[in-house]
Amino acid sequence: MHFSGCKYRTLLSIKRIFCRFFEMPFYAVIFRTSKAGAIAKNWEEARGLRDATPNSYAKKFDTKIEAEKYIKDFKFVIMANTQSTNDHFKGVKRKRSDNPLYPISSVKDHIKKIKMAFSDLRVAVLSFSGLSPTCADQLKILNDEVIGKLHEILNVNETESIEDLSLVATTNTPLNKNLTCSSNIDAFDGTNLLPSELESAKKSFTFNEKNQVVVYTDGACSSNGQKGASAGAGVWFGNDHPLNLSIKVPGTQTNNNAEIFSTIKAIERVYSTGLTRISIHTDSDFVIKSVNEWMPRWLSKGWKTSAGAEVKNKEMFMILNKRIQSMDSVSWTYVPGHKGITGNEEADKLARIGAKM
Repeated sequence: MHFSGCKYRTLLSIKRIFCRFFEMPFYAVIFRTSKAGAIAKNWEEARGLRDATPNSYAKKFDTKIEAEKYIKDFKFVIMANTQSTNDHFKGVKRKRSDNPLYPISSVKDHIKKIKMAFSDLRVAVLSFSGLSPTCADQLKILNDEVIGKLHEILNVNETESIEDLSLVATTNTPLNKNLTCSSNIDAFDGTNLLPSELESAKKSFTFNEKNQVVVYTDGACSSNGQKGASAGAGVWFGNDHPLNLSIKVPGTQTNNNAEIFSTIKAIERVYSTGLTRISIHTDSDFVIKSVNEWMPRWLSKGWKTSAGAEVKNKEMFMILNKRIQSMDSVSWTYVPGHKGITGNEEADKLARIGAKM
């Protein structure tokens, strides 16, 4: 897929989404009678192998290594490929299950995740300045291709009464080549972690003496203040923590916007675990003063400065204020940047990665 006029990072976004949502799991197929096993790359293959012989079953794994280990633990022989396995059991009949390939509830859940990903991609594509007029049309083509792939992978019957598969209509804003990301930044980040994973993430937090989750945030912007600037935000809870985040900043591409956005994401990710107390460590004196000193005055004046001018980064600050209000306790700690403080250095790395997305 080629997007005329779009930048290279758009293609990377597309690649990441397809890799994330269309990479199939692996299945270990166990043949008890012959004491053998096989690896299938998708459920269609696995079901075919399972149904080809009595006394067999298939088990799903996230990786090929896990599937192979499962077979080896039985001390069974792993057959080289699924084609030879099919030939081996050719002619052996077994009653097929009447169950659908995926239950409708599973299909709906998968569609919801893909819609969220496509919405993020759509925002990324349409946020570029100087966007080619054909880019929105190309996005529609991508939508059709994704839908086709979705039907193919999930084996969705078009007559099934499941929710609309259209991805282009997943946001309220119309396709417009002048659209920026700002219309979507208020979308709450609930993370893609399962409940069990969120519980594990919660146990991995570091807490201060006030029982607040300690987090480091940072923003970065290449070519800040210039044409072609690109901003990213970083959120760091600890080494290899599942809620650490690198993300491209929507809307205006400036360092200050990135600093604000990183704190928004930090609050959202803590809130998603059910906790409502957070201690934000940032090297942005601008954000800390804005929240503690200037924001109360802005609120009293309808988001105007003392001179009556519109507050810069108003939309970001309005969202940050909403996120703060959702918490029981939010404290702010200034940390000097680039002074070897681990949390700050790691958040900075994540922010720089986000700026390159």
